[in-house]
Amino acid sequence: MFTLVQLLGVISLVLGVIMVQQKKKENLLILMAVMFGVLAIQYVLTGRMTGLVVAIIIIVRNLVYLGFAKKGLDPSVTVLVVFQLLLVGVAFFTWQSVFSLLPPMSTMAITWGTWQDNMKYNRLSLLFGKVCFAVYALVAGMYTAMLGHSLEVLSVCFAIWKYDVKK
Repeated sequence: MFTLVQLLGVISLVLGVIMVQQKKKENLLILMAVMFGVLAIQYVLTGRMTGLVVAIIIIVRNLVYLGFAKKGLDPSVTVLVVFQLLLVGVAFFTWQSVFSLLPPMSTMAITWGTWQDNMKYNRLSLLFGKVCFAVYALVAGMYTAMLGHSLEVLSVCFAIWKYDVKK
């Protein structure tokens, strides 16, 4: 079981590093949904229900955001508020320890960032979120996922420099 969890972490690591380097929001959302599908399996195998429920919300959120994008529309504030309220509910109902607040809290930031059209806000929210997810993965014993989220932090920093600072 330990080996499978770590192997899934390697897969999510690769997906995550590629994800944060995307210039188009739609590509980022697709890769993020796939990555969190892999992470959802890890959360099941390690008994981390908060992480599992948050991963499912992220996948649904990304599919909803992609649906709006395909129609040439932006998600409304109502859509943003619904996802934020779901995450508050997750934090409340799946409380196990202070660490169980990390996935909902980071996902709230990423939900706001991915709601924006400006990729700079996407990257800044990912920076915060990936730090939180790295700590959560460490506590959960998902060491390759923790390494992956940590590498994603570095990758996001590089993307911020490449797309937002260097211009």
